[in-house]
Amino acid sequence: MLQYAVGDYHSPKGVLIEGKGVIPDIVVDEDRADFTAGRDAVLDAAVKHLKTD
Repeated sequence: MLQYAVGDYHSPKGVLIEGKGVIPDIVVDEDRADFTAGRDAVLDAAVKHLKTD
């Protein structure tokens, strides 16, 4: 399979989008202890944020 890009995607301000990713507004630290305990720190932070005014 060969994939060939035929165009670049730019924001309305002309900034190249590809390769930059999305920068989150809220950064949540994750660790192995949360995962092994079945906790989702990112989901918990999102729910907490949605519940605040």
